[in-house]
Amino acid sequence: MSDANWLSNGLGGQSMKLLQLAAQRRIPAVVSVTADTGSETDRVCSTGERMSAPYFFEQYVRPYAEAHGIEAVMIRALDVDKNPLPPLIDILRASSGETFKEMTKAISVPLFTNDRSAGRLRQSCTDKWKIRAIHQEARRRGVTLLRSAIGFHSGEAHRLKGRYMHDDEGFSVYKPYTKRKKKLTEVKWLEHYYPLIDLGLNRQQIREDLDREGLPYLITTECDHCPHQDYPRWAMHTPEVITELAQIESKWLGKLFFTDRRMPLLTALEQMKRES
Repeated sequence: MSDANWLSNGLGGQSMKLLQLAAQRRIPAVVSVTADTGSETDRVCSTGERMSAPYFFEQYVRPYAEAHGIEAVMIRALDVDKNPLPPLIDILRASSGETFKEMTKAISVPLFTNDRSAGRLRQSCTDKWKIRAIHQEARRRGVTLLRSAIGFHSGEAHRLKGRYMHDDEGFSVYKPYTKRKKKLTEVKWLEHYYPLIDLGLNRQQIREDLDREGLPYLITTECDHCPHQDYPRWAMHTPEVITELAQIESKWLGKLFFTDRRMPLLTALEQMKRES
């Protein structure tokens, strides 16, 4: 394989809309790739069911994709020894140490520090567990030019990055950048396009369309422990998940937190609940 048209499928509404567009042959994607972090276990589907991301993939994504001639794969990023990375939650479970340096040595999640001036830990989880997984899969298949459909909706147009190249089949194609040695360099073997932005579809329109067509999607797709969650997303978790995360957080001795309140998780969520 040399050139390839894929869609990066995160299993949420926007990603499922991309899959629908591919099924309708409105975009040229022939492979749907979902990167698994191993930590999206406590998700709620638009059907009202609670399930993990892998279960949703096998129950809904793969059958729908294959019925429309699209290959669907769920993959895990590999380490330097070609072994699958552990679930992100296992990294947090294993984190320990008395000093801040020891405690954060292997953590890739942007947790909040107890010092507001320090802000947050560096976020590398998206790159290591998601972007890297897709790139590794492309290399494994011998892809030399990968064009990916990205599921940003119209309200996320500000997130679009890269150099505009040209229009193709009615969509604007961009060349993404990577940062190397403090310089931005174009990635020669990658191209991106953003169908939902070009079609002017916002999040609500997308969900209404999928609901009308009976195509399920996950309400949210972040990791269970993601610090980017607002209160409505935290409130969707089961008590069991919240309890475990609170126990993990307690090991960090008041140096790291899951929320910007910088207080124990249960206390922070109770405070958020009163303010909502």
